[in-house]
Amino acid sequence: MPTIYASLRSANFEEIDDELAKLQAAGIDGLHLDVMDGAFCEEISLPIAQVQPLRPKTDLPFDVHLMVERPEEVIGDWISLGVQRIAFHLE
Repeated sequence: MPTIYASLRSANFEEIDDELAKLQAAGIDGLHLDVMDGAFCEEISLPIAQVQPLRPKTDLPFDVHLMVERPEEVIGDWISLGVQRIAFHLE
């Protein structure tokens, strides 16, 4: 059976409680979070301060994709937040 992780990249964070409820009702397996620092790639997306309030709102696993210039400097913060999977680039 496939594992389905829904990306929060285009989520409406003003309505995040409703969006999380809809995703959970749909039966997803977890949440995917694209984290971009504006240096490794041009866009900036989902800083940890925006993700921290989500952790107590759901028991769904978090899958974090760090698209940041220095992942070694931030990975500990994400681990402390309680994410279940982290992917990053070594380039």
